[in-house]
Amino acid sequence: MNFLTLAGFAALSGCPFFSEILSDPSLVEDDRGEFVEVAFSQNVTLEDTLFLFFENKLSWSGIPLKGISRMLLIRDMSLCPQKDALFCDKLSSAALPNSRTSLWTLQYGACLDSAKLPVPKAGKSSQRIEKSFDDWVFDEPSPGFSNRAEPGVRDCRVKINSLAFV
Repeated sequence: MNFLTLAGFAALSGCPFFSEILSDPSLVEDDRGEFVEVAFSQNVTLEDTLFLFFENKLSWSGIPLKGISRMLLIRDMSLCPQKDALFCDKLSSAALPNSRTSLWTLQYGACLDSAKLPVPKAGKSSQRIEKSFDDWVFDEPSPGFSNRAEPGVRDCRVKINSLAFV
């Protein structure tokens, strides 16, 4: 691995990034189960405004709380547990597409991330498996759980199908 690749990886690890997006839940209605999850590594300093764009339209902006390890934007706020490591807020963008590709963009200070997602599969979320921008897979929805690209990010374990939290 060359020095520039190593430097790029180190810089990226200090940035928040999209970790999982569910746009076509099958166990619950869209207006209850759709969510977007952003992971924060331990070395992210939370002082700048975070901007999330869906299809180039501002979907959420704010300064995340210090000490969080992930942010979950979800349609039904009653699904958000009160946990120290989780910042939960309402997903207020238009309904997420069930039959076409979509684009999410994150901007936080000098950090940029994007998620160009394929056509969703019913009941499967898109999960990042690497910190590169294009490695996504379909898997069982796991809001608040660490995915393969999230070393050092604490779990919050939100269960959208039963309102139960572990």
